[in-house]
Amino acid sequence: MKDDDQSIKMAKSLTIRVVLSVVLFILIFVGYSMGWITPNHI
Repeated sequence: MKDDDQSIKMAKSLTIRVVLSVVLFILIFVGYSMGWITPNHI
């Protein structure tokens, strides 16, 4: 027997994590290109 409800929950949580990661990457890229984020040059 397989728990389909658990599989759906896992797929949804994985989808949310992937979407949040992509959004964060895009925000960092946009912030860097707009000059809001600058490297420290240590």
